[in-house]
Amino acid sequence: MPRKRKVIPELERGELTKHLPKKHQGKRFFSLPAEVRRRALARSVKEDGYKTVVSRLIALQVLNKRKNPEVARKAAQDRKWLVKTFGKGG
Repeated sequence: MPRKRKVIPELERGELTKHLPKKHQGKRFFSLPAEVRRRALARSVKEDGYKTVVSRLIALQVLNKRKNPEVARKAAQDRKWLVKTFGKGG
């Protein structure tokens, strides 16, 4: 039986950065300290929902895996933090 193709959700530009404090606006999301990113992710969860934000981070992780492994690593760390903080088991 052939395997199903996995589909990566379509990403909208600026969905994660819109929740950053004013002094961090205009900077790249994954160049910021983890504390700032995670505060913005918590706000995103309140607005868009847990599953949506986790899906965005998974997509960023997969899409940057080869070209920008540092961004992929940070996306994976942030996703693990989200699961631990907002997930059913955390």
